Amino acid sequence: MSDAFLDVDVPQRLTANWAAMPGASWRVICGWGGARLLGFVALNLAAEGGAYVENLHVAPDQKGQGVGHGLMRRAAMVVSGAGIERLWLTVLADNHGARGFYGRIGGIEGAEKPQVMYGQAVRDLPVEWTGEGLRRLRLD
Repeated sequence: MSDAFLDVDVPQRLTANWAAMPGASWRVICGWGGARLLGFVALNLAAEGGAYVENLHVAPDQKGQGVGHGLMRRAAMVVSGAGIERLWLTVLADNHGARGFYGRIGGIEGAEKPQVMYGQAVRDLPVEWTGEGLRRLRLD
């Protein structure tokens, strides 16, 4: 996907999607540094197949500082507290930075598959935490 598409089109489309999301099954967990938002994770607790991480975002200058890991740990706590046994997300196959991060925090990758995202052909794959992996993420 082009930088222009990711920088302009995707944020506009996500804003519209998030504004339309139902409230009861959704959780947004924010990471703060004083009054500054450092990152957030948006979860759908009622997704098919377990709790789904719709989005994880960390401020660029905070990447590698533990913010993303902390948000995912808190997501695992929410999921486990709700009695849900699987936390999962999808990641673009060519997003090696994100894939490396998810692997470092115990995510298990599934098989790549072709998708159409916002009219663009991409390949993505699921990443999941279940059982002991979910427990470790929660306690990490």
